[in-house]
Amino acid sequence: MSSTVVFDSVRPTYGDVTALDDISVAFDPGFNVVLGPNGAGKTTLFRIGAGILPPDAGGVTVAGIDPFADQSVKTRVGYLPHGTPLNGQLTVSENLDYWGRVLGLDTRTRDARIEQTAKTMAVDDLLDRPATDLSRGQRQRVTIARVLLGDPAVLFLDEPTTGLDPGAARSLRDQLDALAAEGRTLCYSTHNLYEAEQLADELTVIKDGTVAAQGPKDELIGRLRGEGAREVYLESDADNGTFAALGIEARESRDGWVVTLPEDQSVNDLITVLIERGFTIERVQEEETSLEELYGRLTGEEEVSSR
Repeated sequence: MSSTVVFDSVRPTYGDVTALDDISVAFDPGFNVVLGPNGAGKTTLFRIGAGILPPDAGGVTVAGIDPFADQSVKTRVGYLPHGTPLNGQLTVSENLDYWGRVLGLDTRTRDARIEQTAKTMAVDDLLDRPATDLSRGQRQRVTIARVLLGDPAVLFLDEPTTGLDPGAARSLRDQLDALAAEGRTLCYSTHNLYEAEQLADELTVIKDGTVAAQGPKDELIGRLRGEGAREVYLESDADNGTFAALGIEARESRDGWVVTLPEDQSVNDLITVLIERGFTIERVQEEETSLEELYGRLTGEEEVSSR
């Protein structure tokens, strides 16, 4: 059975505020990273997809099933909210056992899944510890172990590495990447562009409750590279006066120049003009467009986390 998640013209509102403006977007099996500024609607989208928050208009299906019409599909979905919702009155083992019961797992399956997920998230040595005695990073790992108890085909993870030390965050990303490779659908929100760069099969950028862009990460960056003005690194004996006379902005860089080409001028056009004027060209390289530049152009945000 497919584990594709489809949002069709979804519009939830909070009073007079429209959180998502008729969003239509699909997440297929693999690692789907969702980027967007605070308040863009990422958490609301995930809560609808997990069958927690019904939209005021539009609908969502998980594997072709509406989670608000057929509650059974929720057993295929795991949801990690932003935060660490654990019962502080219970031990780690008791927290996991409680959620295993909520999921309807029998005793044998429940015990086996607790053992497996605890080892996966490296919390097996914390099982007898009260949840109130855990550090933030430990609580996050236990919460993710809870989400994995039901062996879900679809995971909605809202900034899951928050509070984790770099080593734990890296370990978690590796584990989640492995889960996506098994054919699960992982929907992962983050402000961390390094994470997005490393993990994304598909990238979705949300701004002001709408989808600003969606597609394979490299394809989106390539599309951006082909739009508007772009930068080219050039090693040539031409000087700044030459570029200025051609109406081209240039700055010195390394052993050459970085020139900004207008949208209607190709690299070949520039090379032809310079050669016709007697200049030599030793090297030409189009400058890479980064994920940070893509995100900034789509959202208007200049400062975002890169690590």
